Amino acid sequence: MLAFLQRYYRHTAPEDLTDRDPVDVFGAAVSHYRLAENRPQGTANVRVHTPTVEENGWTCSHSVVEVVTDDMPFLVDSVTNELTRQGRGIHVVIHPQFVVRRDVTGKLIEVLAASPTGDLPHDAHVESWIHVEIDRETDRADLKQITADLLRILSDVREAVEDWGKMRDAAVRLADGLPDEPAPGDLNTQEVEEARELLRWLADDHFTFLGYREYQLRGTTPSPPSPAPASASCAPTRSTTPPTTTRSARPSSGCPPTPAPRRASTSCWC
Repeated sequence: MLAFLQRYYRHTAPEDLTDRDPVDVFGAAVSHYRLAENRPQGTANVRVHTPTVEENGWTCSHSVVEVVTDDMPFLVDSVTNELTRQGRGIHVVIHPQFVVRRDVTGKLIEVLAASPTGDLPHDAHVESWIHVEIDRETDRADLKQITADLLRILSDVREAVEDWGKMRDAAVRLADGLPDEPAPGDLNTQEVEEARELLRWLADDHFTFLGYREYQLRGTTPSPPSPAPASASCAPTRSTTPPTTTRSARPSSGCPPTPAPRRASTSCWC
């Protein structure tokens, strides 16, 4: 347990802990561990509560948000941005990352020591455990709503992260194919090349792709384009492993270009 506590608080500023009762420091870490004891693959565990000695055996001057999920980009920013959007003051953020082993049901088997070479056992993976302390809240309905909102945000993060590679590949594919696309007469070669460079620049980790939709542009008069079937490149998957199944993608909120007097296909990114 000592090794677990050391890894849990490894990156926490000392001033965030020095004025606390050791029982509360220990209780916060154990509470988070208990939340992590069962987590089915591809899901997030979230608990928002205001711990008390009577109910939890430890206490905190703030309400506590606990998150356990697969490690991925944008997690801490997404969680804290949502809490800020709700007007919740943020006082402390603790974000340990653990290498864990779980069985097929999601039961926690072991928290492993970090490998100095970075190599993971075949049945292990990295998780983010996020502890955020916010303004004290005692209304159980509000605590329940915060939990639901954070679960929604974490689901959005998972979909964006798991699909960004496929959407990036689609941007590169479109850039490579632009010279072969029929272009209106008022577009010159330089403008087409600028569009290719923009797509490549976006795909070179300068843009976070959140959605993608293809449109078929038909006719000679302006009219709303009809969406083509969603590309597999934007079909979210529910696993961090190579996808074997897909589902329909969420439409992006961007606006398609005005149709030119030709039939062609274009894409809308958000």
